[in-house]
Amino acid sequence: MDVTAPRKIWTGDRLDGLEKKVDDGFAQVDERFKQVDKLFEKVDERFDKVEGKIEGLDTKFDTKFDRLNERFTYLTWGLFFAAVVILATLIAL
Repeated sequence: MDVTAPRKIWTGDRLDGLEKKVDDGFAQVDERFKQVDKLFEKVDERFDKVEGKIEGLDTKFDTKFDRLNERFTYLTWGLFFAAVVILATLIAL
């Protein structure tokens, strides 16, 4: 013979208690999301600072590479003229 326990009846008080627990849980979740949002705001500020520093480095690197490019341009022309002189000397011999 199969005997089952009678179901507990959900009374209004029990439902109200459950509703309060659920509301409290969601309030805690909302508070945690607010804390996470504050952390992300700080992270965004830090990334903005890092981006600013990177842009400054880009400018410095561009300046350095421009100077280096000028030096190599002069070196290239110097080597070209040296080769012309050497060839002219060899042809003249």
